[in-house]
Amino acid sequence: RTISPDTLKALRAASAAGVRIVLATGRAFRSLQDVMEKLGCADYAVTSSGGGVFDSEGNMLFAAKFSPEHVRAVLAAVRRFGTYPELYIRGQAYAAALELDSLRAWGVPEKVCGYILDTRVRVEDMDAFIDSRIADIEGMDVLTAPYEHRAAMRAALEGIAGLAVSSSSPHYVDVNTAGVTKASGLEFLGGRLGIAPGEM
Repeated sequence: RTISPDTLKALRAASAAGVRIVLATGRAFRSLQDVMEKLGCADYAVTSSGGGVFDSEGNMLFAAKFSPEHVRAVLAAVRRFGTYPELYIRGQAYAAALELDSLRAWGVPEKVCGYILDTRVRVEDMDAFIDSRIADIEGMDVLTAPYEHRAAMRAALEGIAGLAVSSSSPHYVDVNTAGVTKASGLEFLGGRLGIAPGEM
């Protein structure tokens, strides 16, 4: 996505006037770094749809980590459809080799393929990786491809108690612990900075 010159000018003027600029997104922090560099004025980022909060240097200030039980439940739900969840750990997105090697065969648009391949770390053995990092996961999403599985996969994820399922893209279903949202990430940051919710 692009940032219009008018938006860039307004954000930089706000920053120069002392306003703290915070990006709030479903993306992992590492995939935002180019945007933050282009802006040149972003102070913080709420990432993974509220699962992580980072400063502009990439220091993690907060992580709403999944319970191991929830990670295993999500894994079991999506494995029935022949795929794995993508995992966000300390601001980096990790994806199974199976997914990365199947993008084009699954009909994922070329632009989306490029984004995924540029921003995910390839994991050859996702089961072993999950076992070794199960306590570190602050975000998960699932590429809903092949697309004929999208509705059934989302329904399976929505059936897991204690999770919130959303989607801001036709290609992904985002999974968070219930109550973890971009707004909750902003609330945490506001509390840390001494900014009341009404001032945000």
